[in-house]
Amino acid sequence: MGTSLATYSAFRLVKQAVEHSKPVLMISTGPSRADGMNGLEKMDREAGTVLRAYLDELLRWVFRLRERGEA
Repeated sequence: MGTSLATYSAFRLVKQAVEHSKPVLMISTGPSRADGMNGLEKMDREAGTVLRAYLDELLRWVFRLRERGEA
């Protein structure tokens, strides 16, 4: 998340994923070593805000399934 791409180990993980044609979405503000890497999508946002919104939506979806008896 975010600044973890400033370390070499996180960059290496992203590089390996891209090399193996895995989808990679980086949620970060500002530049990183992975910017411009082919196969990498970047969302220029604060990771905490995006992940919080995603989790809220996921939980709403799960609760709707439970209400219908589908989960």
